[in-house]
Amino acid sequence: MKALKIAGIILGALSLSVVLVASAVYATAAFGKAFIEKGLAGMMLESHQRILKIDGDLSVSFRPGLSIKLGRVSLSERGSDKPFAAFDSAHVSVQLLPLLSRRVVFDRIQLDGAQASLLRRQDGTLNIDDLLTKDKSGTITYAVGEIRIANARLNLRDEMGDRRFTLTNLNLSAGPLAGAARGKLEFSAHLAASNPEIDSTLSLAADYDYDVEKRRFGLSRIDSRYAGLIGPAGEFGGVRNDIDARLVLTGIEAGPDALKIARLNLLLDARAGATSVKGTLSSALVADLSALTVRLPDFAGELVIAHPKMPMQQIKLPFSGRLDVDFAKLSAVGNVSAQFDESQVKAEFNLVKPAPSFAPLAPLLLNFMLDIDKLNVDRYLPPSQRGGGRIAVKGDAQKLGLPALKNLDVRGTVNIGALQFAGAKARNARLVFKSAGGALELGAAHAPRAPGRHLLQRESTPARTPAPATG
Repeated sequence: MKALKIAGIILGALSLSVVLVASAVYATAAFGKAFIEKGLAGMMLESHQRILKIDGDLSVSFRPGLSIKLGRVSLSERGSDKPFAAFDSAHVSVQLLPLLSRRVVFDRIQLDGAQASLLRRQDGTLNIDDLLTKDKSGTITYAVGEIRIANARLNLRDEMGDRRFTLTNLNLSAGPLAGAARGKLEFSAHLAASNPEIDSTLSLAADYDYDVEKRRFGLSRIDSRYAGLIGPAGEFGGVRNDIDARLVLTGIEAGPDALKIARLNLLLDARAGATSVKGTLSSALVADLSALTVRLPDFAGELVIAHPKMPMQQIKLPFSGRLDVDFAKLSAVGNVSAQFDESQVKAEFNLVKPAPSFAPLAPLLLNFMLDIDKLNVDRYLPPSQRGGGRIAVKGDAQKLGLPALKNLDVRGTVNIGALQFAGAKARNARLVFKSAGGALELGAAHAPRAPGRHLLQRESTPARTPAPATG
């Protein structure tokens, strides 16, 4: 889903660049550079309150169509002289006959050093809204056979979410482009962001199909990759957290209110200090865009965790399960089954937002139940820490300060059929987890779990738990 959002932003900015070039080329071919500097600039100032400047040289040749080279062109923000978009140079080839009907048909566009700044304000409006408004006074239409953008920069500022994103060294190729088109897209860039802190490289290859007038946009055969840093270096134990992730989507079916992906494949390679994590995830995906729900009905994958100080050096964790998310209700429900070394692990969880009438500012509530058939803790400890003894359980819960949980209340149990620790053994061990306000309480539960009772029956209450998402 993130790949779709990035691609939409890219093509939106790309369309604005094409419109800017098309207007300049049309005016150049019809009237020359003097018209651009006076006539077109005046039209842009009158209709959009934006300042258009042509600072670079301009040359025209016919081989055999119209070939135009433009120097630097810039456009200001609406009602301001602050820069909005620009490019250092452009080389375009244009068909001649369509110009007679106020159509600009490019065979090819090459842009170098393009720059743009997109802003979403506190009220949700964009600084490009005036450029996206359809002009009823006889607009210049365009079509592009192929476009290539090299070494571009795109600044994105979101005042609603207090976030900033900067794409640099942006390279893009696409074609064809028009009001409605199907084609291939290739994109790569360096991404830097705040809230959260991101320093990474992105790449995306996909087939696209869109119609601007019908507000339809779709991607298929998506192959995207993310590599870099997420979060400040000191956030997790004072070490750098590097992530290399690749996402491949196949069999995409999109409609006005629905999205189906036959197969989503994720490859992950992450490192935090001396700990490395490699993983795979595969699943179908079903989304209801009007209800804002997403289902992963049959995900499966594997995690491989390695650390030089672990006795076995690495642990493999194959897993499978399902997940239903309701973004409108801020809820999720799912289950996971996994094989952890010699242990069989099953988990159920339910994440909900308490009803607004009950607690409008309450944090999210996570209920979970974890069942482990057997767990030999000694197997994962150095030999010096595997001494004999007995497992002692204190009556009072132990409290741990975890500021990361301040916006999440946790209620859950861990049931272990056979537990071995420090040479001692116990059967039917049960631990209870509770957190609130960033403090986690750990305690032992002595009452046995009733057979056949599940997480949602035991932990949720009607007053605090909305109905879970069903997708």
